Amino acid sequence: VFYINAKDENLNAERYLKALAGPKGEKITYTKIESCCPFPTKRIEMGAGFLDVYELKWEGQDKPIRLYVNIYERGYLLVPMGLTIKK
Repeated sequence: VFYINAKDENLNAERYLKALAGPKGEKITYTKIESCCPFPTKRIEMGAGFLDVYELKWEGQDKPIRLYVNIYERGYLLVPMGLTIKK
């Protein structure tokens, strides 16, 4: 979920997460847990990016799931297995 500059680095990640729903269309809440897992990228001067880890919850769920989001690289946005898109 690529971003344009440091001013809005979480904007596209939040747009993406807000579009997701639970397996039966349940409303999802999410919390950013941490950034981890450095990897090389030419998209920023530092030469390395990090994955942002979000915890996703919805009503009736047994245990929260963690979703790892890459804000440094462009690519196709997909729906994680077991989740759906808001209607």
